[in-house]
Amino acid sequence: MKFFKLHLSTLSIMSIVATGAVGNISETGQSAFAAIAEITAALDSASDTDWDKINIDNLVTHLRDMNLVTLRSTVARQKVKDSIIFHISGAGDTSQAIYRMVQAHAPFLQTATGWKITFNQLPDGARLRVQANTQAELSKISALGFYGLLTLGAHHPQHHFIIAKGHSGH
Repeated sequence: MKFFKLHLSTLSIMSIVATGAVGNISETGQSAFAAIAEITAALDSASDTDWDKINIDNLVTHLRDMNLVTLRSTVARQKVKDSIIFHISGAGDTSQAIYRMVQAHAPFLQTATGWKITFNQLPDGARLRVQANTQAELSKISALGFYGLLTLGAHHPQHHFIIAKGHSGH
């Protein structure tokens, strides 16, 4: 096993962080890393954190799913009466990530909006049906599209915290 010495530059960085000399700088870099950093800081500062139950790897899997779905899926939509039906598809790992994301976010979306949400798994992803209560809501659903719908309800920080604490978050 190799042991490494801390270099002076590493010690200087540690000193800056310890003294708070970074001021208002808060961005930790890449967004998934920033989400993990934020969650681990919250867990570290919570007096009731049960470290035996914490599972940051689950959070990393979810963040990977978010990335795959956002960047590697395609969406076709169809308007049917008072609903928009989204067919979200992707290849390889993306198809499973799509279903996990739809399954995880559908309950949050329904609670946040009052819309009737149904979904099912497809070989290449998932089908999501969002039923509006009014024509104005139908227009909003259409304008937001699948990706915009995933952001409604501002649930992500709490959702990520629940996942990191070892729960499914769904």
